[in-house]
Amino acid sequence: MICIEKDKVLTYDIPYQARLIHASQYGINSIDLMRGFISGLAAGNFDITHVFIDNLFKIIRPASGEELSGFLSWLEKFGQSESITFTVTVSADPSTFGPEITKYLAE
Repeated sequence: MICIEKDKVLTYDIPYQARLIHASQYGINSIDLMRGFISGLAAGNFDITHVFIDNLFKIIRPASGEELSGFLSWLEKFGQSESITFTVTVSADPSTFGPEITKYLAE
């Protein structure tokens, strides 16, 4: 299990069995860099089963709803092909998202 967060907020909350990654240490500040980073993690670690991205909007701020939707769609497809489950949290009002994004929201 991998947990990606912006800074060192969850350091003492994550069990030692999970790999905690501070995105700010790697300069992850765009959707493209996040895709590349996640792809690299999967390429270098065949045993990843779950990736948790804590508050995506604190790490990167997508330029548009279309960019966010594209990223979530990519995560879904990538996760299926690599057998990785992705959980992403965001701090935002769900009513501001269109159907292309709300389909990914947990009930």
